[in-house]
Amino acid sequence: MSEPAHAHSTPELEPRRLERAATWLSLACAVHCLVFPLIGGILPALGASHLVSAGSGLDTLLTVAVVGSVAGSGALGFTRHRDLRVLVAMGIGLMFYLTGHALEGSSLGLGFSIAGALGLAGASFASARLSQTCEDHDHAGHSH
Repeated sequence: MSEPAHAHSTPELEPRRLERAATWLSLACAVHCLVFPLIGGILPALGASHLVSAGSGLDTLLTVAVVGSVAGSGALGFTRHRDLRVLVAMGIGLMFYLTGHALEGSSLGLGFSIAGALGLAGASFASARLSQTCEDHDHAGHSH
């Protein structure tokens, strides 16, 4: 591949990188939501209760990262492939995710958070696949 073609394709890869980041961050949050209650219950018994507050900070950091990456990826993805289904799925996932965090401490909160994070990961993955399809179509039949 020649250098100009590679340099030309780099900006087109940025939305896909954001979509992948949104997917992985959402999955990381789902894992955190599943594992942290177990670890949070064990840490005080091991004399490491100070790590419980660190886990709470991680939760806040993950929430901000997930919301930011999903919002950015949703906006860029919709601009590229105009598929409203992905945007609606992201909106529903985000609604579940944020509702779960608002209900933190309850069994419903945990379920909503995990369902929302998995929904966001799925929607971000679908957006990345649509971007890949658009990219393949653009490079196969058109010159820029």
